[in-house]
Amino acid sequence: MSKMSEVMPKWGPYSKKYSGVSRVTEHETEKGVRFDFISLPAVSNTDAKAPNVTIPVGVHPWDVKSDYSFYSYRQDLEWKDVIYSDVSFTKLSDESVLVRTEIFNNSELMQNCLVNYFSSLQFPFLTSGTKLFFFASTNILLVSSFSHIAKKSNSMPPSPSETRTRV
Repeated sequence: MSKMSEVMPKWGPYSKKYSGVSRVTEHETEKGVRFDFISLPAVSNTDAKAPNVTIPVGVHPWDVKSDYSFYSYRQDLEWKDVIYSDVSFTKLSDESVLVRTEIFNNSELMQNCLVNYFSSLQFPFLTSGTKLFFFASTNILLVSSFSHIAKKSNSMPPSPSETRTRV
């Protein structure tokens, strides 16, 4: 067991490029292999920006527990909190993570929103003659929700369909 695994949890924000959840393996034949998983919320027919940590794309760290059992970020889909998403990662066990993506629509119009999930394996630099075998079992539970907050109009009383939250 390495010193790093004694301090850091198995799952965490370890990617060098994207906000998401990652796991670095420690098995002898898999040492240094990183599994990355990201959530990409978007409004249909717009420029969807991946939650890149190296360039500004409207992603902001939002909340974190000191043991990394929970952390989250907010991503602006439309500027000034008109449409945004909250993405959170919660440890369920050493082998399981809950990924929750919520999209909030504060605009006056209904929006067609979607959530894409991406995963990748990042391999370490291998010297010639090195063999690498990767066998892993991972559980990721996905939860997505969409919220529309209806705006009241001053000219007419709101209809019953405008006053309830649409999901």
